[in-house]
Amino acid sequence: MKSIHIAKSSHALRSFTQCFGISNHSNTLLAFLVPVAVVSFPLFGRRPIQRCCQPRRHLNTATQTHELQDEPITTDFEWKSEADLPATNSVSLHRDADAWVALLDPYLPPEFRSENRLHNSADFQGIRSIASLPDLLLESRKTPPLRMDLLTYAGVVQQRWNAVLWLVRSMLSCELPSAKQPFNSIPFRTGSDSLDDITASPIQVHQRIHSPTTASRSLDEFTETAELMNYEQINQRIALSQIWQSTGSMILAAGDKTPAESTEIMCHVYQVLALLHHYDAIPESIYNYSPALDPSVLRRPPTLFLLSSRILTTLSDAVWRAQEKEIISEALSVGAKYVYKGHELPGARYKLRVRELGVEVWLEFVLWSCVEGGWIREAAWIIAEMAKRKGSTSSRWSIMNWSAIQEPSTCDPPRAAKVDWNRIRRRSAGVLGSNEGYSADPPVVDMGPRTISSEVISALVDGLVNKMRSAIDSTLTGAFGPSITQHYISLCKSLLDNEKLGLESNSWNSIMLRMIESSAFHPDHTPQILERVLQLAPTYRKEHEVFDSPHVPGSPTQDYFADRSAASLGLLHRTLFAYTVLGNVQGALRIFRKLQSLVDIKRVKSMQEFVTKVNDHVHTGKDESGLTVGSESSDVPGFYPQIPVPILASFLDLITDAKLYDLGRWLMYANDIDGPVIPPSLYRCRILQPGLLRFATATGDADLLVNITNILESPLQEDVLRALLHCQIALEKWDAVDDLINYLVNERKSNLTAYDIMTVAKTILKIEKRITTGNRPGARGSNSRAERLLKDMLRHAYDLAPDPSKPRDFSRSQLLNQISAIFATIPGRLASIVTNKVRRPGQSHAPISVPTDAFNVLLDGVVQTHGTSLGQSLWSAWCRKPRSDFAVQHVSKPAKILECPAQDETEYGKVVTPTLQTLRIILHPVVKAGLEASQSSQAQEVTKASDLDRPVTGIANDQSILNWGIAQYRAFGLTDGEIYIEMPEHIAKPKRT
Repeated sequence: MKSIHIAKSSHALRSFTQCFGISNHSNTLLAFLVPVAVVSFPLFGRRPIQRCCQPRRHLNTATQTHELQDEPITTDFEWKSEADLPATNSVSLHRDADAWVALLDPYLPPEFRSENRLHNSADFQGIRSIASLPDLLLESRKTPPLRMDLLTYAGVVQQRWNAVLWLVRSMLSCELPSAKQPFNSIPFRTGSDSLDDITASPIQVHQRIHSPTTASRSLDEFTETAELMNYEQINQRIALSQIWQSTGSMILAAGDKTPAESTEIMCHVYQVLALLHHYDAIPESIYNYSPALDPSVLRRPPTLFLLSSRILTTLSDAVWRAQEKEIISEALSVGAKYVYKGHELPGARYKLRVRELGVEVWLEFVLWSCVEGGWIREAAWIIAEMAKRKGSTSSRWSIMNWSAIQEPSTCDPPRAAKVDWNRIRRRSAGVLGSNEGYSADPPVVDMGPRTISSEVISALVDGLVNKMRSAIDSTLTGAFGPSITQHYISLCKSLLDNEKLGLESNSWNSIMLRMIESSAFHPDHTPQILERVLQLAPTYRKEHEVFDSPHVPGSPTQDYFADRSAASLGLLHRTLFAYTVLGNVQGALRIFRKLQSLVDIKRVKSMQEFVTKVNDHVHTGKDESGLTVGSESSDVPGFYPQIPVPILASFLDLITDAKLYDLGRWLMYANDIDGPVIPPSLYRCRILQPGLLRFATATGDADLLVNITNILESPLQEDVLRALLHCQIALEKWDAVDDLINYLVNERKSNLTAYDIMTVAKTILKIEKRITTGNRPGARGSNSRAERLLKDMLRHAYDLAPDPSKPRDFSRSQLLNQISAIFATIPGRLASIVTNKVRRPGQSHAPISVPTDAFNVLLDGVVQTHGTSLGQSLWSAWCRKPRSDFAVQHVSKPAKILECPAQDETEYGKVVTPTLQTLRIILHPVVKAGLEASQSSQAQEVTKASDLDRPVTGIANDQSILNWGIAQYRAFGLTDGEIYIEMPEHIAKPKRT
């Protein structure tokens, strides 16, 4: 009689074979019994989803024995010990998708490998450890330009679904090993006992003694977070991360296919989801629903709750049918027949089928599973992939909130989505009843084709903010850095804006504040990120116009959470101040323009609302006398363009340093309907007066200078006194300079600063230039007074007497000696003044940092009088390497941050930390000359100007200094677009001949 080989891992099957007298060591069974032993399905009832947890059985072709395996997949073959990734640096991988997918073959048994690998089965030596597969999937997903999703490509494109499911099951089984094995100590008897003896006799179960290696987990292990995970746990999270992303990608791909192709893809997606269910990767909370009593709480619609029976039935049915098909196929492959004495064995009388749900339900299911389960990065990636489908209406995905699903007629245009509440109420067993799973009726909730809920987008935004970390922490822990968080939140906002939807119970202003309060970035050091965050700020009345806004009339949420919030306005002011402190002129001007446009938008919107009300009153015959423009918006902070005075003072100083004199004049003398930004009423603000004096001095505005000096009130603050001092030094009024210095030192007990000294040095350079070019009257006498004053400053003549009760302070001597060393590198009178100031060993001659603003004053004078080449030499001699805090926010590897490099010897003796303004001073003459040359009909024509104001480049080839400037701008973290604003493209790029 014909027999076949079997696997006797099942104890019931072993007992079954013993009843027929089959030897315990034999692996054979009568062929006619195979269908009964292997293929036995219940006719009715709920099919347990736990069947999906059983490992897929396959043939061991390596041993050439047709043995049906029923053991874990990790024991079928000899696993390779190495966990290294396959070589992924090949050039062919960059644009060859099939080459990427071929890297999956070492992780697969022979029967699941690609066709070109099947011919080499003789060379098969084992399977690569599955522990390295998540790293391969991650590497392929982030490698440009393909950014391959290997699992999706292998399944959807290559139709290798068996291989995909095998890999997913392998990763999940390795990722979450069972912590409890209660049946390991049960002594099952496999001897020659009969079936009656085995089933009738009691089994003595002995208590298992736990070894120290299997002791209970500690409290630290139970409470550790993602930030404290070890490498194995991080690798486990990467595996589940890749599975979630691939599952979402498969669902999106199914939505793009024809109905037949979509069904084929989804039947395998169901098996993946069932595996995730078995390994507890899907949170149970997504099937629950409880209405939110507080409108400010994030709400999850009851869609999945109402469809939970169909979802679970679909997953169970898909796994059951897949296993049925697999077992029959394997039985047939070994010669088993589904007949008995020439007759086919009867199967189930009824073939129950589950009515399929749309792909939108499964995408909603995956997104909520990711959000509720903490897989925020994966949900954001899936949403980004969904947003890429922007083609025709048939391929574009839309968003709808729960209110619109219940009342589709309120949508514009009306939607087809609906909820059959009557059928829900008629269900005696509720939505989880067994009949609902196999019902032929349409689902009780129809979201509409290619539609997801806006609630899951709102929950994702909330999760993104919660996961926001600094750039370094995000690299180490896998959380989101500030830049990528802002990118995904902006993407979610654009999706909601396209459908005129909002954040349900939340406000975009609160999202911005939470992002800043997360401490993921320092707004004052990285205003670029803060500027990006401000892109989320809603415009006036925007949150009132969305369909699901909690701010509509009658809502318990007050209007001041939206329009009366000063969050965006205050953050704009903070960003403007940060840019001015860093000397970033472009950033400051962008924010200033945004402030002006914000005011204009709100005023235009207010006037439109006023016109609408007037028209309504005219048509209805109501009295119009009580209507006034902006009567309801007079207390909205955004309607007032006034910048805080301290920020305005800093902004004015930046404009003065950048020589944007036309903009400064507009700020003070504009004829707009709102008046100038700096009206005369602000001239009395003491914090603004120093900036006004500096601007008046730089532009030669005598009227402004007289107006400010006339309204000065005693006692003058020190900043005003120093501004007056610098003004008098620039005007070369040395008697007034002496009086102001004596007043500061003797009456105010204040030492002269490095800025004061550099201002005198700059004036000496300008006088020296005037003498060498024209020998103007009075120049020599003025020069002698200035040189004598500078010598006295460097000789401590104006220093305060030290306090004998305190330890000696060498910082003052170090600063003056360091300034003298800088003067010695400038040819001319400054070098001759400090000839006797030779650096000697000692504490008073140790290097010390020089304030950047003071160095910029001297550098400006050097560039104006000696040219750009000498300015570049001073940079090379005294300035440290540029540093961009913004660049730290874009690190890709933690090693670059955690490393402690050796001290750079070239940095020793560099005492100035340069800013953008420092670089701008050096490049300004070259850029100005290039602009003038490009605007002139003849490149050699020199613009008429006075000898003093004519820019001096001092180099034969201006392109070399421009190339150097581009490199320095990039070191500061500027983008190419920002660099070409500083230096227009036709100037910065060399001309082709």
